[in-house]
Formats: sequence, structure tokens, C-alpha cells
Amino acid sequence: MTANRLVIPTAFLEKLTRRFFIWEFLEKLECAKCISHGPNLSC
Repeated sequence: MTANRLVIPTAFLEKLTRRFFIWEFLEKLECAKCISHGPNLSC
């Protein structure tokens, strides 16, 4: 029971951080596109 309580939040946090890093990466990629194509107000 105790092991389960520890495993679930860790897996959840791992998924959350991975999703966050992917989102950050995509956002940086979008801004790189903005810079190469010219100024964009959304960046």
C-alpha cells in the first residue's frame, strides 16, 4: 500500500514534467520560426 502511494505520484510527476519540457521545447521552436520569418507579436 505504501509503495503504491509513492509510485503513483512519481509517475504522475514524471509525466507532468515531460509534458512541460515538450511544451517548452515546442514554444522555443515556434519562436525560432518567428525569428527566421520576421517579427511576430505572439512571441
